[in-house]
Amino acid sequence: MPEKESLDSETLWQRLGLARLREALTEVHQFSEAFERALRGLPSCSACAKSALLERIRLTGRRLGTEAVSLSALAENLKESAALAEAVEARLAADAPAPCRCPTTVCTCHG
Repeated sequence: MPEKESLDSETLWQRLGLARLREALTEVHQFSEAFERALRGLPSCSACAKSALLERIRLTGRRLGTEAVSLSALAENLKESAALAEAVEARLAADAPAPCRCPTTVCTCHG
């Protein structure tokens, strides 16, 4: 059952046009896990541990910063897409064509 839920979740992300956002979130999660592993691998000497940690923070922070910028851009695009979809839906609802009422099989009122 978990495989089906995973597939359904992936399909939903793709159907909504959010596959790239999902990939970015997965990457951020992977970076977080890598950082936690790095913390566990620090030297026992506090001074050396702080120095190593600061270097790893700098490198990881650069990668996470890049991902954050990408996520912000994706979020903005998503907002614009949602607004456009809502506007199109409203316009279609307001301008819905009347059903054809021609008694013959060939339409004469929508020609």
